[in-house]
Amino acid sequence: MEDIEMDDAYTLPLSEDDNDICISILARFSNSTRDDHHHLCAAISELKDKNLPSTPVAYLGFTCSSLDGLSSQPEPSAHVIDALLTILSIVFQKVSAAILMNKSEFLSELLVRVLRSSSLTVGVAVSGLTCISHLLIIRGRVNWSDVSSLYGLLLSFITDSRPKVRRQSHLCLRDVLQSFQGTPLLAPASEAVTNLFERFLLLAGGSNADAGEGPKGAQEVLYVLDALKECLFLMSINYKTAILKYYKTLLELHQPLVTKRITDSLNILCLNPTTDVSPEVLLDLLCSLALSVSTNKTSADGMTFTARLLGTGMAKVYSLNRQICVVKLPTVFNALRDVLASKHEEAIHAGTDKFKSLIHVCIDESLIKQGVDQIVMNANMDTRKSGRTIIEVCASIESLLRYDYNGVWDLAFHIVSAMFDKLGVYSSYFMRGALKSLADMENLPDEDFPFRKQLHECLGSALVAMGPETFLGLIPLNLEAENLSQANVWLFPILTQYTIGARLSFFTESILGMVRTIKEKSRKLESQGRTFSSRSTDALVHALWSLLPSFCNYASDTAESFKDLEQALCSALENEPEIRGIICSSLQILVQQNKKTVEEVNDLDDSEVGSARHRALANYTPQVTADNLSVLKSSACKLLDVLSDVFSNSTKDDAGCLQSTIGEFASISDKEAVSWFFRNTMGKLLEVTVEVTKAKDSRDSNCKRFLSSKLDELLDLIEVLPSCHFSAKQHRLDCLYLLVVHLSKSGTEQRLHVILSFLAEIILALTEAHNKTRNRAYDILVQIGHAYGDEEKGGKREDLCKFFCMVAGGLAGKTPHMISAAMKGSARLAYEFSDLVSTATNLLPFTFLLLQRRNKEIIKATLGFWKVLVAKSQTEGLQLHLERMVESLLKLQDATKTHFKAKVKFLLEMLVRKCGLDAVKAVMPEKHMKLLTNIRKIKERKEWKLGSKSEEARSQVSKATTSRLSRWNHTKIFSDFDHEETEDSDTDYMDAKTVSGKRRKASLQLKSKASSLRRRTNKNLLDQLEDEPLDLLDRQRTRSALLSSENLKRKMESDDEPEIDDDGRLIICDEAESYKKKPSKPHSDARSEAGGSYLP
Repeated sequence: MEDIEMDDAYTLPLSEDDNDICISILARFSNSTRDDHHHLCAAISELKDKNLPSTPVAYLGFTCSSLDGLSSQPEPSAHVIDALLTILSIVFQKVSAAILMNKSEFLSELLVRVLRSSSLTVGVAVSGLTCISHLLIIRGRVNWSDVSSLYGLLLSFITDSRPKVRRQSHLCLRDVLQSFQGTPLLAPASEAVTNLFERFLLLAGGSNADAGEGPKGAQEVLYVLDALKECLFLMSINYKTAILKYYKTLLELHQPLVTKRITDSLNILCLNPTTDVSPEVLLDLLCSLALSVSTNKTSADGMTFTARLLGTGMAKVYSLNRQICVVKLPTVFNALRDVLASKHEEAIHAGTDKFKSLIHVCIDESLIKQGVDQIVMNANMDTRKSGRTIIEVCASIESLLRYDYNGVWDLAFHIVSAMFDKLGVYSSYFMRGALKSLADMENLPDEDFPFRKQLHECLGSALVAMGPETFLGLIPLNLEAENLSQANVWLFPILTQYTIGARLSFFTESILGMVRTIKEKSRKLESQGRTFSSRSTDALVHALWSLLPSFCNYASDTAESFKDLEQALCSALENEPEIRGIICSSLQILVQQNKKTVEEVNDLDDSEVGSARHRALANYTPQVTADNLSVLKSSACKLLDVLSDVFSNSTKDDAGCLQSTIGEFASISDKEAVSWFFRNTMGKLLEVTVEVTKAKDSRDSNCKRFLSSKLDELLDLIEVLPSCHFSAKQHRLDCLYLLVVHLSKSGTEQRLHVILSFLAEIILALTEAHNKTRNRAYDILVQIGHAYGDEEKGGKREDLCKFFCMVAGGLAGKTPHMISAAMKGSARLAYEFSDLVSTATNLLPFTFLLLQRRNKEIIKATLGFWKVLVAKSQTEGLQLHLERMVESLLKLQDATKTHFKAKVKFLLEMLVRKCGLDAVKAVMPEKHMKLLTNIRKIKERKEWKLGSKSEEARSQVSKATTSRLSRWNHTKIFSDFDHEETEDSDTDYMDAKTVSGKRRKASLQLKSKASSLRRRTNKNLLDQLEDEPLDLLDRQRTRSALLSSENLKRKMESDDEPEIDDDGRLIICDEAESYKKKPSKPHSDARSEAGGSYLP
């Protein structure tokens, strides 16, 4: 059955309970179109026709008897034998080993006879070999003589010319040798394989007299090598060693086909951790492969595979015999270096990986110390590149930094970093040249050197390994150079990022020594007039101090050296504000790291300096941590005192870090020390507070004395300068405020006319077009009211009412400007002081008369005053004037040329909310009932929309509309139009808490809010138009309607069908371009939302 795959039939999976093999085979192959499957199914059908018991034993007996009969015939049917052997290979899996052992002789003779027949097909051979391997496996515990003939038959097929048969024989041989492990059969079985290999080697070498067999012998050697790839690692060590020696000879031929098979075989051998092998022979083979790489006799694929084999092979040799392995490390490293010099990308990456793995596995502490001893004993340090193995290895790695390897420098840096990490503190003995080469690369221009980041990472690894002291000894900062361009300032970021576990004493002695030198140099440059150079030098001082947090990162000598550093830190905290943040973060690092337990520290994630972090953490034992905290605790009192003094005089920028540092040291200090520090600090705070209070009282008393002594002069000065530039108007109002308050407290009636004149100027400022001046006038009016009415300021309620009457007295003014200003002032006071609401309500009859004057400015101010009263008054107080209010509003509603129809409607809505719909309806004339109906419908629609929202949304709306504080909003109360008077807009007036003496938000925010409210008004405009005709004389309402129609039109245009060109392609228009072609029309009569006066 040539075309049956090896997993088709004889590997048919059968469950433990499935003993009917025939049914399983028919179910799998009955629908197949292949002839061999048809033959198999035909044989199965014949078995079923015999009515045999459906047991494996019955099938075994019938199949063997059928095969025995067919094999005795001179020309048996090949396809029948093929089918029967396939069934037999399946049956072998189900029959117990005891039965097979009992019939082993018969089965062996039968299989030998079948497999040695002249009409042997591929299918017969494959199935037969499977049966042979099964018999050899179950007979693994018997004598070699019992299995030698069957094993020899299996070996005879490993050089078969048919690939499928040959492959099956290799797999069967592997399974058999695997079963022979630990038994006496392994040695003779391995010997047979070795003898077969030797015989074909002799045949390939031409020792046979028949020269025609030479090429055939060479091909068969390749077949045997294929078999050895599968089973060499399973053979006994003696014969394994013999074959490896033959491998050495074959490698010298430099034949790619032979070398590929040998390297495959060696790779499997080295990857198997349990395989025993002669390390000397294996190492000899690996060195031969390494030399082949160095002599450029290897292809790209071969170089890649050889590089990987050198890594795994040397690791295998190291595990078996470390001593002979390390001796040959330079040879292997040189070979891997040559791989990196090749132009093959895959080989280069494979070589890099194996470089790093060999550094990690094969270079140990003993080897490093031997190299150190060799260098120490050698008087001339320059001769270190010869002698010891580790020195030669480092020289090989150092050579990767030559310009020859500039194309793979990014990978070479990783290898050099791995070596630095492995050598640790001993790197300075072996890698000085490499470090110098790395420093020289920094001077390469960026266009010729794209690996700057990898270079800095490699230098960081060197810094981590050596420590900053040794590192800076080999690559100094060179800050003392006359020309700063010669200084190695590029080292600062590397030192900051990679320093860990350093000594604080080195920072105190060396780094701070540099700081003092640089400061002296800066002073000299300053004295010479070289200001720019002096500033550049000062920057170096800051850069040196910026290294302190890194030196505090798991410092190795905190307990021994912190006291020496303490004085310098305290002095810098007091005298150098620009580095306070650096010092504070450093102190926090020291405290926080020592507060952690060893377990917490060990849980930290490893970073790119993981090994260095582990080494630093290894020093942080519980005893070391306790000693460090003891020293820090002893310095806490002094540091807390210094930090507290600095904190009291610091800016906001420094306060945060100072406060955190104080907290850290307080957490490790004794309770008594913290208590003393707290009491001391509170005492200082008390002294400062007393001094500030005295200064404030003194300033107030001085101000009062000045006003009393210079009052007449000040009054004359104010009267002489009645007008001023608008930018100075606010300051004039502040002066008027001080004078009015002082005169009101003097208790003299002679100055009342002065107060009234000043108050009139303040009231008139309420109508100023300048936003800030108007706001300040409102604030001053409220502050004067508090001065009159607040008891803590010497005022009382009666005085507040008198002040209100003085402001309201402006309503008797001769000009509409004065009347509207007095009305606005009265509204502001009623809004601020609840006690004045009832008094302000008494002005309502007079306001009815003012509305009849049909002056726009007066009407606008009066309606704003009504808004405040409706919002702040109780319902009972409004009921008395409700009829007159409604009557006056309706007269405005009936005036066809008025600009306040929307404001009238809004006031009616407020009255409905305040007094109830029935109360308003009772005083509403019949002809205006339609307006009331419209208000009712709008209210119901709003309630329905709110009711349709979820409970969460309603609670959020309720919270948003009731929990905020309301501030005075001149624009909202006295604006000409109703764009701000949307739904629930009166919430700001209803039961509102006021915040006095504060300015309003910026005009930009007001514009944004007004714009948002206008959009909401436009959105609801169509709904309102359904209930009431549009009044075209109301310009704001008309403009809003037009804007809404434009937005609707634009939306409808955007919903049109897609535009298609003549070719049927979709046309996509650029919206930005379309908007450029159709610019929106500007509002020609737009007003400023921040302004309070009407602009015709």
